[in-house]
Amino acid sequence: MAEPKNKNITDSKTKGTNGSHTSEKPPPNKQSKLWQLLALAKDVTKDVEAIQDYERTVEGRRALELDLEARNSENQRLREFNDKIVKEYSDYKAQASAKSQTLLAEFEQRYKTYESNKAAVETMEKQVAEMTVKLVTSEGSQKAKAAEVEKLKKQLKDADTNAKSHEAEIKEMNADCEMHRSRMQTSISELDVCKQKLSKAQGDLGEDLLHEYSPEDLKKLGMKLRDFSKKCHGLVMEYFSDPDGAEFAASEIEELKLRFPKIPLSTMTTRPAAQMRCAVADAIIAEVLTNQILVPFYLPTQTRAAASTVLDLFGDDERRRTIYRCQILRSTSDSEDVARIQDEIVLKASGEVRRALQGLVVAFKQAGFYNAVPSLFKEAQALWADVQHSRDLITADWPDLEDVQPSKYEDYDQNGASSPGHKGGKASKPQIAAVLFPQVATREDLIFNGVALWLNQGSLVAAAQETSAANGEHVKHAAASRRRSVAQPDSSFRR
Repeated sequence: MAEPKNKNITDSKTKGTNGSHTSEKPPPNKQSKLWQLLALAKDVTKDVEAIQDYERTVEGRRALELDLEARNSENQRLREFNDKIVKEYSDYKAQASAKSQTLLAEFEQRYKTYESNKAAVETMEKQVAEMTVKLVTSEGSQKAKAAEVEKLKKQLKDADTNAKSHEAEIKEMNADCEMHRSRMQTSISELDVCKQKLSKAQGDLGEDLLHEYSPEDLKKLGMKLRDFSKKCHGLVMEYFSDPDGAEFAASEIEELKLRFPKIPLSTMTTRPAAQMRCAVADAIIAEVLTNQILVPFYLPTQTRAAASTVLDLFGDDERRRTIYRCQILRSTSDSEDVARIQDEIVLKASGEVRRALQGLVVAFKQAGFYNAVPSLFKEAQALWADVQHSRDLITADWPDLEDVQPSKYEDYDQNGASSPGHKGGKASKPQIAAVLFPQVATREDLIFNGVALWLNQGSLVAAAQETSAANGEHVKHAAASRRRSVAQPDSSFRR
């Protein structure tokens, strides 16, 4: 590209000297300095392109010289690196040569004993072969390590690039974090305001009176109810297990038979009969506990039934039931006569139990029984007062045999009798004679499965057999009396 441009410059100069521009020279009579300057400016204008081409050629040459210097520097660096590699290889080759000479010297020394120790010579040959293999392996390993170094350098470069990229991402994420932190602080402030409003609304509603029962709390409550049921049964066994407790209570026994037709009651003094009277006492106490003590809230007698009816009207609407309970609990907690209402409930429940069971207690224990019943109900009331404040409604009711099987008291299994079964067939499914302690549960969780008297328990079977036998004897005596009463007038008439 530069040669043609130089040629143009030369041609232009040649044309000037050969007289190509003689027509443009001034006439001999008009030689002046001004005319010479104008002619010179005209010639310079015509050669501007040639001068610019020359400058480009000079610049291109200078760039080529700089590139040549760079390539020379790179060649020098490669020569130095090659010299270093050659030197390292020479050193390593010298070491290998020295090692080989050492092995050859050892070989020469041992060759002298070759005839006497041929096995040792073969071993040395194997060692030489192994060392040769190791040498080759070492050279290959060195090449592999060099490649690994290059790979690591590349990975380091990539890691640096990634680190820079990550730094930029971290800066961007920090900015986002600051923005989100500001938003979160604003949201926290708004949440605090909402919590204050919610707390005030819950306080006005009375929801602050309710608290959650964790699974561990429900488990503890179940253990307390199990212990209390044992205490109720212990009181019953203390005051009703005397064989002669119903000696003068025939009318009370008849009334209790109507209430609990599946329990074979009698005034007999046998142990099974006494145990059945204990079972009836358990059932009476369980009934009173369920209806009057283990209830959703404690209210005066004249409003309790209406409040319970309204609660049942809400059905499965848990939110409305909870709001209604909160209102009732708030009204009762603010009342000044809460203790009086609770005392009235205990007094009424105690009176109902005393009226039903006082005649089945022996005379010397009646005073103790009279005082023990209110104490028992007060303890139940103290246990249940906190349960009424559970967020999930906890209820006490008769056990549902389809969902859960209630427990039993082992005291009613100690007579050794068994329920008569069907010969040659499967035994019938056991049924409940009476509930001796209610089942306690929430909508989702069973807290205590309750206690029942089963028809196949030993004491009930034995008492039923005794009652049947006694009724048979009574029928025989009645028939004999009728026969004597019919025969008596005939004999007197014959006389």
